[in-house]
Amino acid sequence: MTADPADAPIPSDEPSIVSSALSRHAAVVHQAAGFVGAGLRVSPDDALVILEREARRLRIDVAVLAADIVERRRPLPAED
Repeated sequence: MTADPADAPIPSDEPSIVSSALSRHAAVVHQAAGFVGAGLRVSPDDALVILEREARRLRIDVAVLAADIVERRRPLPAED
């Protein structure tokens, strides 16, 4: 039985598509948290909680909500 090449670990010297996508996801979420934090005058941690709560309420991925906020396609969520 031969090993499936797809099961081989990704060499550390090669960029990972997944890692890149996760980095972009994290970056846009944190940027949106900055918008929310500044706009609502809340801490960064509270801003992330507000983003996550709003994403659940809207039933969308937090990265989609974050991108919409950063691109100004959606208003800042309420603090509630």
